Amino acid sequence: PTAEQMRIAQIIDTRTEDPNLKDKIKQAMDATRKTEDEVCTALHDCDNDLDRAVNMLLEGMGQ
Repeated sequence: PTAEQMRIAQIIDTRTEDPNLKDKIKQAMDATRKTEDEVCTALHDCDNDLDRAVNMLLEGMGQ
């Protein structure tokens, strides 16, 4: 597997760790108009901190 595939697998695994993560994903998608993949990556990079992830996406750093 490539590094990108490994990263995606890690992101998918973290979705089951936080029971509120689906709500955070939806809120971030609504706030930023980004795709689920972009939002999941941002949340993962920000340790599932919704505010930080939204700010990162809005500032364009999540691309």
